[in-house]
Amino acid sequence: MEQFDVVVVGGGPAGSAAAWAAANQGCSVAIIDKAVFPRDKPCGDGLLTNGVDALRTLGLADQLKSFHRIDGAEFRYREGSVRHDRPSWGVTAPREHLDALLLAQARAAGAKVTEGTKVTEPVLDGSTVCGVRCTTSTGAQLTVPARVVIAADGAHSILAKTLRTTAWRTQPMLNLVRAVVDAGPAGSEHTMYLELLEQDGITLPAGGWAFPLGDSRLNIGVGVFSTYRNWKSVNLQRLFDSYLTSLRNAGVVTQTSDSARNLRAQGSLRGWIVGLGRGIRPAWAPGLMLAGDAAAVASPLSGAGIFKALKAGMIAGRVAAEALDGAGPQDLSQYERDLARSWGRADDLGVLLLRLVSRPALARASVRAAMRFPKLALAAGLHLDTVRSGGDAKAVA
Repeated sequence: MEQFDVVVVGGGPAGSAAAWAAANQGCSVAIIDKAVFPRDKPCGDGLLTNGVDALRTLGLADQLKSFHRIDGAEFRYREGSVRHDRPSWGVTAPREHLDALLLAQARAAGAKVTEGTKVTEPVLDGSTVCGVRCTTSTGAQLTVPARVVIAADGAHSILAKTLRTTAWRTQPMLNLVRAVVDAGPAGSEHTMYLELLEQDGITLPAGGWAFPLGDSRLNIGVGVFSTYRNWKSVNLQRLFDSYLTSLRNAGVVTQTSDSARNLRAQGSLRGWIVGLGRGIRPAWAPGLMLAGDAAAVASPLSGAGIFKALKAGMIAGRVAAEALDGAGPQDLSQYERDLARSWGRADDLGVLLLRLVSRPALARASVRAAMRFPKLALAAGLHLDTVRSGGDAKAVA
Protein backbone atom coordinates (compact mmCIF):
# COMPACT_ATOMS: atom_id res chain seq x y z
CA MET A 1 0.00 0.00 0.00
CA GLU A 2 1.16 3.56 -0.63
CA GLN A 3 3.11 5.34 2.07
CA PHE A 4 1.53 8.34 3.74
CA ASP A 5 3.20 11.19 5.52
CA VAL A 6 0.71 10.79 8.39
CA VAL A 7 -1.60 7.91 9.28
CA VAL A 8 -4.27 8.73 11.85
CA VAL A 9 -5.89 5.84 13.70
CA GLY A 10 -9.43 6.81 14.68
CA GLY A 11 -11.88 9.16 13.01
CA GLY A 12 -13.38 10.80 16.10
CA PRO A 13 -12.80 14.44 17.13
CA ALA A 14 -9.08 14.07 17.88
CA GLY A 15 -8.33 11.98 14.80
CA SER A 16 -10.29 14.12 12.35
CA ALA A 17 -8.82 17.32 13.78
CA ALA A 18 -5.29 15.89 13.49
CA ALA A 19 -5.87 14.78 9.90
CA TRP A 20 -7.38 18.15 8.99
CA ALA A 21 -4.42 20.04 10.47
CA ALA A 22 -1.77 17.85 8.81
CA ALA A 23 -3.52 17.85 5.42
CA ASN A 24 -3.83 21.63 5.51
CA GLN A 25 -0.06 21.83 5.91
CA GLY A 26 0.52 19.77 2.77
CA CYS A 27 0.91 16.27 4.23
CA SER A 28 -0.51 13.17 2.60
CA VAL A 29 -2.86 11.80 5.26
CA ALA A 30 -4.87 8.62 5.81
CA ILE A 31 -7.51 8.05 8.49
CA ILE A 32 -8.31 4.45 9.45
CA ASP A 33 -11.27 3.60 11.68
CA LYS A 34 -12.83 0.27 12.60
CA ALA A 35 -16.34 1.80 12.50
CA VAL A 36 -18.43 2.87 9.54
CA PHE A 37 -19.71 6.43 9.87
CA PRO A 38 -22.10 7.79 10.96
CA ARG A 39 -22.00 5.81 14.19
CA ASP A 40 -23.09 6.49 17.75
CA LYS A 41 -20.50 6.99 20.47
CA PRO A 42 -21.26 7.15 24.20
CA CYS A 43 -20.58 10.70 25.33
CA GLY A 44 -22.17 13.58 27.20
CA ASP A 45 -22.42 15.43 23.86
CA GLY A 46 -21.78 18.85 25.45
CA LEU A 47 -19.65 21.49 23.77
CA LEU A 48 -19.34 24.82 25.52
CA THR A 49 -17.78 27.98 24.17
CA ASN A 50 -14.16 26.89 23.70
CA GLY A 51 -15.36 23.73 21.95
CA VAL A 52 -17.58 25.84 19.70
CA ASP A 53 -14.57 28.06 18.93
CA ALA A 54 -12.55 24.96 17.98
CA LEU A 55 -15.27 23.90 15.53
CA ARG A 56 -15.11 27.36 13.96
CA THR A 57 -11.34 26.97 13.59
CA LEU A 58 -11.98 23.67 11.79
CA GLY A 59 -14.24 25.45 9.32
CA LEU A 60 -17.57 24.28 10.73
CA ALA A 61 -19.08 27.66 11.69
CA ASP A 62 -22.06 27.23 9.38
CA GLN A 63 -22.81 23.75 10.72
CA LEU A 64 -23.15 25.05 14.30
CA LYS A 65 -26.74 25.98 13.47
CA SER A 66 -27.59 22.28 13.35
CA PHE A 67 -26.69 21.79 17.02
CA HIS A 68 -28.94 22.47 20.01
CA ARG A 69 -28.23 25.64 22.01
CA ILE A 70 -27.59 25.67 25.78
CA ASP A 71 -28.27 28.97 27.55
CA GLY A 72 -28.74 27.96 31.19
CA ALA A 73 -27.23 25.68 33.84
CA GLU A 74 -28.72 24.37 37.07
CA PHE A 75 -26.46 22.81 39.72
CA ARG A 76 -28.10 20.57 42.34
CA TYR A 77 -27.07 18.87 45.58
CA ARG A 78 -29.57 17.18 47.87
CA GLU A 79 -32.50 19.61 48.19
CA GLY A 80 -30.55 22.69 47.11
CA SER A 81 -30.01 24.14 43.66
CA VAL A 82 -28.26 27.07 42.02
CA ARG A 83 -29.15 28.34 38.56
CA HIS A 84 -26.93 30.37 36.24
CA ASP A 85 -28.18 31.76 32.92
CA ARG A 86 -26.10 33.26 30.12
CA PRO A 87 -26.88 33.98 26.47
CA SER A 88 -24.95 30.96 25.23
CA TRP A 89 -23.20 28.31 27.29
CA GLY A 90 -22.62 26.33 24.13
CA VAL A 91 -24.34 23.51 22.27
CA THR A 92 -25.11 19.84 22.45
CA ALA A 93 -23.69 17.92 19.52
CA PRO A 94 -24.59 14.20 19.38
CA ARG A 95 -21.47 12.30 18.39
CA GLU A 96 -23.19 10.46 15.56
CA HIS A 97 -23.69 13.84 13.87
CA LEU A 98 -20.59 15.67 15.11
CA ASP A 99 -18.06 12.97 14.23
CA ALA A 100 -19.50 12.54 10.74
CA LEU A 101 -19.14 16.29 10.14
CA LEU A 102 -15.55 16.31 11.41
CA LEU A 103 -14.60 13.29 9.30
CA ALA A 104 -16.10 14.92 6.21
CA GLN A 105 -14.11 18.06 6.96
CA ALA A 106 -10.87 16.05 7.16
CA ARG A 107 -11.74 14.31 3.90
CA ALA A 108 -12.43 17.68 2.25
CA ALA A 109 -8.96 18.85 3.37
CA GLY A 110 -7.43 15.92 1.46
CA ALA A 111 -7.31 13.03 3.93
CA LYS A 112 -8.02 9.55 2.58
CA VAL A 113 -10.58 7.86 4.84
CA THR A 114 -10.78 4.08 5.26
CA GLU A 115 -13.71 2.83 7.35
CA GLY A 116 -14.54 -0.64 8.64
CA THR A 117 -10.85 -1.48 9.10
CA LYS A 118 -9.30 -2.29 12.47
CA VAL A 119 -5.71 -1.39 13.28
CA THR A 120 -4.17 -4.32 15.12
CA GLU A 121 -0.58 -3.27 15.80
CA PRO A 122 2.11 -0.76 14.89
CA VAL A 123 4.85 -1.41 12.38
CA LEU A 124 8.25 -0.78 13.99
CA ASP A 125 11.65 0.03 12.57
CA GLY A 126 13.71 -0.53 15.68
CA SER A 127 11.96 1.67 18.24
CA THR A 128 10.37 3.99 15.68
CA VAL A 129 6.75 3.55 14.63
CA CYS A 130 6.62 3.61 10.84
CA GLY A 131 3.12 2.41 9.99
CA VAL A 132 0.27 0.17 11.11
CA ARG A 133 -1.09 -3.28 10.37
CA CYS A 134 -4.83 -3.62 9.83
CA THR A 135 -7.61 -6.11 9.29
CA THR A 136 -10.44 -5.14 6.94
CA SER A 137 -14.12 -6.08 7.36
CA THR A 138 -13.53 -8.97 4.92
CA GLY A 139 -10.61 -10.28 6.96
CA ALA A 140 -7.91 -9.06 4.58
CA GLN A 141 -4.60 -8.05 6.16
CA LEU A 142 -3.06 -4.69 5.24
CA THR A 143 0.15 -2.89 6.12
CA VAL A 144 0.01 0.90 5.79
CA PRO A 145 3.43 2.61 5.90
CA ALA A 146 3.65 6.08 7.42
CA ARG A 147 6.30 8.57 8.40
CA VAL A 148 4.23 9.58 11.46
CA VAL A 149 1.34 7.76 13.14
CA ILE A 150 -1.19 9.62 15.30
CA ALA A 151 -3.17 7.32 17.59
CA ALA A 152 -6.65 8.68 18.30
CA ASP A 153 -8.22 5.28 18.88
CA GLY A 154 -9.70 5.86 22.32
CA ALA A 155 -9.05 5.02 25.94
CA HIS A 156 -8.18 1.40 25.13
CA SER A 157 -5.78 2.40 22.37
CA ILE A 158 -3.86 -0.49 20.83
CA LEU A 159 -1.06 1.87 19.85
CA ALA A 160 -0.76 3.49 23.28
CA LYS A 161 0.57 0.16 24.51
CA THR A 162 3.61 0.83 22.34
CA LEU A 163 4.70 3.37 24.96
CA ARG A 164 4.67 0.64 27.63
CA THR A 165 3.37 3.19 30.11
CA THR A 166 2.09 2.39 33.61
CA ALA A 167 0.33 5.75 33.90
CA TRP A 168 -3.13 4.18 33.94
CA ARG A 169 -2.28 2.63 37.32
CA THR A 170 -1.80 5.99 39.00
CA GLN A 171 -3.67 8.62 36.99
CA PRO A 172 -7.37 9.23 37.73
CA MET A 173 -10.10 7.92 35.48
CA LEU A 174 -13.82 8.50 35.16
CA ASN A 175 -16.21 5.56 34.78
CA LEU A 176 -19.48 6.57 33.08
CA VAL A 177 -22.82 5.49 31.64
CA ARG A 178 -25.32 7.50 29.64
CA ALA A 179 -28.62 7.15 27.79
CA VAL A 180 -30.79 9.34 25.58
CA VAL A 181 -34.17 9.68 27.30
CA ASP A 182 -37.51 11.15 26.24
CA ALA A 183 -38.03 13.60 29.10
CA GLY A 184 -41.53 14.73 28.23
CA PRO A 185 -42.72 18.36 28.26
CA ALA A 186 -40.79 19.40 31.35
CA GLY A 187 -37.81 21.43 32.43
CA SER A 188 -36.22 23.73 29.89
CA GLU A 189 -35.29 22.83 26.33
CA HIS A 190 -32.10 24.90 26.67
CA THR A 191 -30.93 24.18 30.25
CA MET A 192 -28.28 21.69 31.30
CA TYR A 193 -28.62 20.07 34.73
CA LEU A 194 -25.68 18.94 36.89
CA GLU A 195 -25.82 17.21 40.28
CA LEU A 196 -23.40 15.84 42.86
CA LEU A 197 -24.61 12.33 43.71
CA GLU A 198 -24.93 10.16 46.80
CA GLN A 199 -25.27 6.44 47.35
CA ASP A 200 -26.37 4.89 50.66
CA GLY A 201 -26.15 8.34 52.25
CA ILE A 202 -22.51 8.83 51.22
CA THR A 203 -21.61 11.84 49.10
CA LEU A 204 -19.51 10.50 46.24
CA PRO A 205 -17.00 12.10 43.89
CA ALA A 206 -19.63 11.32 41.28
CA GLY A 207 -21.83 13.49 39.15
CA GLY A 208 -24.96 13.32 37.07
CA TRP A 209 -25.77 15.39 34.02
CA ALA A 210 -28.80 15.98 31.84
CA PHE A 211 -28.04 17.86 28.63
CA PRO A 212 -30.87 19.00 26.33
CA LEU A 213 -30.88 17.61 22.79
CA GLY A 214 -34.12 19.23 21.61
CA ASP A 215 -37.53 17.65 20.96
CA SER A 216 -37.89 16.85 24.71
CA ARG A 217 -34.87 14.52 24.60
CA LEU A 218 -32.10 14.57 27.20
CA ASN A 219 -28.64 13.02 27.26
CA ILE A 220 -28.64 11.74 30.85
CA GLY A 221 -25.59 10.17 32.45
CA VAL A 222 -23.63 9.54 35.63
CA GLY A 223 -19.96 9.04 36.33
CA VAL A 224 -17.72 8.21 39.30
CA PHE A 225 -14.07 9.18 39.66
CA SER A 226 -11.49 6.48 40.34
CA THR A 227 -9.95 8.68 43.05
CA TYR A 228 -12.73 7.46 45.36
CA ARG A 229 -11.22 4.47 47.17
CA ASN A 230 -14.35 2.33 46.68
CA TRP A 231 -15.11 3.44 43.14
CA LYS A 232 -15.20 -0.09 41.75
CA SER A 233 -18.00 -0.99 44.14
CA VAL A 234 -20.26 1.81 42.87
CA ASN A 235 -23.08 0.30 40.80
CA LEU A 236 -23.50 2.78 37.94
CA GLN A 237 -26.88 1.41 36.85
CA ARG A 238 -28.21 1.88 40.38
CA LEU A 239 -26.65 5.37 40.49
CA PHE A 240 -28.28 6.18 37.14
CA ASP A 241 -31.71 5.11 38.42
CA SER A 242 -31.23 7.24 41.54
CA TYR A 243 -30.34 10.26 39.43
CA LEU A 244 -33.29 9.66 37.09
CA THR A 245 -35.56 9.69 40.16
CA SER A 246 -33.98 12.97 41.28
CA LEU A 247 -34.68 14.50 37.86
CA ARG A 248 -38.30 13.36 38.06
CA ASN A 249 -38.68 14.85 41.54
CA ALA A 250 -37.25 18.14 40.24
CA GLY A 251 -39.72 18.19 37.36
CA VAL A 252 -36.98 17.88 34.72
CA VAL A 253 -38.29 14.51 33.52
CA THR A 254 -42.02 13.72 33.46
CA GLN A 255 -43.03 11.23 30.79
CA THR A 256 -40.47 8.50 31.05
CA SER A 257 -40.78 5.47 33.30
CA ASP A 258 -37.53 4.05 31.96
CA SER A 259 -34.95 2.38 34.18
CA ALA A 260 -31.27 1.69 33.62
CA ARG A 261 -32.09 -1.99 32.98
CA ASN A 262 -34.68 -1.16 30.30
CA LEU A 263 -32.47 1.45 28.65
CA ARG A 264 -29.57 -0.97 28.58
CA ALA A 265 -31.75 -3.65 26.99
CA GLN A 266 -32.77 -1.12 24.33
CA GLY A 267 -29.11 -0.34 23.63
CA SER A 268 -29.44 3.28 24.77
CA LEU A 269 -27.59 2.98 28.10
CA ARG A 270 -23.92 2.56 27.29
CA GLY A 271 -20.77 2.81 29.38
CA TRP A 272 -17.23 3.95 28.81
CA ILE A 273 -14.16 5.10 30.68
CA VAL A 274 -11.89 8.10 30.17
CA GLY A 275 -8.49 8.98 31.53
CA LEU A 276 -8.01 12.45 32.97
CA GLY A 277 -5.45 15.22 33.23
CA ARG A 278 -3.12 14.05 30.43
CA GLY A 279 -2.70 10.70 32.14
CA ILE A 280 -0.29 9.37 29.49
CA ARG A 281 2.98 11.27 29.73
CA PRO A 282 4.84 11.56 27.51
CA ALA A 283 2.16 11.20 24.85
CA TRP A 284 4.67 10.42 22.11
CA ALA A 285 7.34 7.96 21.04
CA PRO A 286 9.52 8.04 17.92
CA GLY A 287 7.12 8.19 14.99
CA LEU A 288 4.00 8.17 17.20
CA MET A 289 1.75 10.69 18.99
CA LEU A 290 -1.34 9.97 21.10
CA ALA A 291 -4.35 12.29 20.96
CA GLY A 292 -7.78 12.49 22.57
CA ASP A 293 -8.76 9.70 24.95
CA ALA A 294 -5.70 7.71 23.87
CA ALA A 295 -3.66 10.39 25.65
CA ALA A 296 -6.16 10.76 28.53
CA VAL A 297 -6.57 14.49 27.90
CA ALA A 298 -10.06 14.94 29.43
CA SER A 299 -10.53 17.56 32.13
CA PRO A 300 -9.72 16.15 35.60
CA LEU A 301 -12.58 18.01 37.29
CA SER A 302 -15.43 17.70 34.80
CA GLY A 303 -14.42 14.80 32.56
CA ALA A 304 -15.14 17.02 29.54
CA GLY A 305 -13.11 15.78 26.61
CA ILE A 306 -14.38 16.89 23.19
CA PHE A 307 -12.74 20.32 23.15
CA LYS A 308 -9.42 19.00 24.46
CA ALA A 309 -9.52 16.16 21.94
CA LEU A 310 -10.02 18.65 19.11
CA LYS A 311 -7.22 20.89 20.37
CA ALA A 312 -4.79 17.99 20.99
CA GLY A 313 -5.56 16.63 17.52
CA MET A 314 -4.84 19.97 15.87
CA ILE A 315 -1.58 20.25 17.80
CA ALA A 316 -0.55 16.71 16.80
CA GLY A 317 -1.28 17.36 13.12
CA ARG A 318 0.74 20.56 13.15
CA VAL A 319 3.68 18.99 15.01
CA ALA A 320 3.71 16.06 12.55
CA ALA A 321 3.92 18.41 9.57
CA GLU A 322 6.63 20.51 11.19
CA ALA A 323 8.68 17.44 12.11
CA LEU A 324 8.51 16.08 8.57
CA ASP A 325 9.69 19.44 7.25
CA GLY A 326 12.45 19.56 9.84
CA ALA A 327 14.39 17.10 11.97
CA GLY A 328 12.17 14.09 11.25
CA PRO A 329 9.73 11.93 13.20
CA GLN A 330 12.18 10.45 15.72
CA ASP A 331 11.83 13.44 18.03
CA LEU A 332 8.21 14.55 18.50
CA SER A 333 8.80 16.06 21.93
CA GLN A 334 7.41 19.40 20.74
CA TYR A 335 3.99 17.80 21.01
CA GLU A 336 4.45 17.16 24.73
CA ARG A 337 5.69 20.70 25.28
CA ASP A 338 2.71 22.17 23.44
CA LEU A 339 0.25 20.07 25.45
CA ALA A 340 1.92 21.16 28.68
CA ARG A 341 1.86 24.78 27.55
CA SER A 342 -1.88 24.51 26.85
CA TRP A 343 -3.03 22.72 30.01
CA GLY A 344 -0.08 21.68 32.17
CA ARG A 345 -0.69 23.68 35.35
CA ALA A 346 -4.47 23.43 35.07
CA ASP A 347 -4.32 19.64 34.67
CA ASP A 348 -1.94 19.17 37.58
CA LEU A 349 -3.94 21.43 39.87
CA GLY A 350 -7.19 19.79 38.76
CA VAL A 351 -5.87 16.32 39.58
CA LEU A 352 -4.71 17.54 42.99
CA LEU A 353 -8.11 19.08 43.77
CA LEU A 354 -9.89 15.96 42.54
CA ARG A 355 -7.89 13.76 44.90
CA LEU A 356 -8.71 16.08 47.80
CA VAL A 357 -12.47 16.24 47.20
CA SER A 358 -12.71 12.48 46.61
CA ARG A 359 -13.10 12.01 50.34
CA PRO A 360 -16.85 12.12 51.13
CA ALA A 361 -16.49 14.68 53.94
CA LEU A 362 -14.46 17.03 51.77
CA ALA A 363 -16.84 16.49 48.85
CA ARG A 364 -19.78 17.58 51.02
CA ALA A 365 -17.93 20.62 52.35
CA SER A 366 -16.74 21.63 48.89
CA VAL A 367 -20.14 21.48 47.26
CA ARG A 368 -21.81 23.35 50.13
CA ALA A 369 -19.23 26.11 49.79
CA ALA A 370 -19.69 26.15 46.03
CA MET A 371 -23.47 26.50 46.36
CA ARG A 372 -23.07 29.26 48.93
CA PHE A 373 -20.70 31.20 46.67
CA PRO A 374 -21.74 29.97 43.21
CA LYS A 375 -20.21 32.76 41.12
CA LEU A 376 -16.79 32.34 42.77
CA ALA A 377 -16.91 28.54 42.44
CA LEU A 378 -18.03 28.75 38.83
CA ALA A 379 -15.26 31.18 37.92
CA ALA A 380 -12.60 29.01 39.60
CA GLY A 381 -13.82 25.76 38.06
CA LEU A 382 -14.21 27.18 34.59
CA HIS A 383 -10.78 28.81 34.75
CA LEU A 384 -9.15 25.41 35.28
CA ASP A 385 -10.83 24.10 32.14
CA THR A 386 -10.03 27.10 29.95
CA VAL A 387 -6.61 28.30 31.11
CA ARG A 388 -4.36 28.84 28.08
CA SER A 389 -6.89 27.01 25.92
CA GLY A 390 -7.81 29.84 23.64
CA GLY A 391 -11.48 29.58 24.66
CA ASP A 392 -13.88 31.89 26.44
CA ALA A 393 -12.58 32.30 29.97
CA LYS A 394 -16.14 32.08 31.27
CA ALA A 395 -17.08 28.70 29.89
CA VAL A 396 -15.81 25.15 29.66
CA ALA A 397 -15.97 22.54 26.93
